[in-house]
Amino acid sequence: MTDDKSVEVQLHELQKIAHEILSEGINLDDQFQVAVIIDKLPPSWKDFKNQLRHKTNEFSLESLITRLRIDEEARKQELKEEIQFSCYNCGKPGDLAHNCRNKRIARPISQANLTIDQLVAMISEVTLS
Repeated sequence: MTDDKSVEVQLHELQKIAHEILSEGINLDDQFQVAVIIDKLPPSWKDFKNQLRHKTNEFSLESLITRLRIDEEARKQELKEEIQFSCYNCGKPGDLAHNCRNKRIARPISQANLTIDQLVAMISEVTLS
């Protein structure tokens, strides 16, 4: 199995192969099919695969397929939730501003447009009465 196709589509392909083998008169045990499906899971499912390897006797073929479908939907939902937001500081998707390494530099407080130049006035005539 690969990560570029959904697990459900690949399970369907494996089931078609199993039915072709059964139609030729070769008997396939359900536990064998469960072990093959677990072994053929994509690399991104490594932790899930290791967890299932120890429980191959507990699963029927139907319950394994149901569990894989549920887990695939949960993975899709987690991926959607991670990508929905982006950091206000760095703009990376899934990053939170309060955990961001790229903290924003404090901006100076806005000021009115004032001139700093010195004004020199010169008086040339004075009339005193």
